[in-house]
Amino acid sequence: MADLTKIFTGMQVGPEKINDNFDLLNQAITDVDTRQSNDEFQIQTYPLVTESGWEGDGPNAFTKLSNDKYNIIAVSFGLRKPKGLDFSVTTPIAADPIVSQSGFNWARVPGTDWTNGSFLPILFKDGKIYTEHLADNVFSTAVSKDTNIDLQVQTVFVWKK
Repeated sequence: MADLTKIFTGMQVGPEKINDNFDLLNQAITDVDTRQSNDEFQIQTYPLVTESGWEGDGPNAFTKLSNDKYNIIAVSFGLRKPKGLDFSVTTPIAADPIVSQSGFNWARVPGTDWTNGSFLPILFKDGKIYTEHLADNVFSTAVSKDTNIDLQVQTVFVWKK
């Protein structure tokens, strides 16, 4: 807190000293606000852009929250692969606007295929998002072009600066 000058009754230049105390209080409040603003999270939102025939519906976004201590990325999207769409493990399904460019070389997260009721891992790598085909895994339906996929991903990445 600011060190205030004592004001005595009948003292010379009393109003000036009182005004100086107000200046000290205002500076103390500004200093506290500055410290708090460094702890507050700055929020940026990045849209998801689909690729290779995949479709997005609803609010698909990446949200980055950062302050002087932490970076947090919240990923929330739903993508759909129409039946008959041919793609492979090397074909990106969407752009990754931030995950693999913000402290991760690559990241694997769980995805859920709501149409087929199966687990479908998702890979964020080199600014793109891929489905990760699991060979000989009954839980992965991504290898069949004759299968619709309704993919849901919701995850959070947190790291210290």
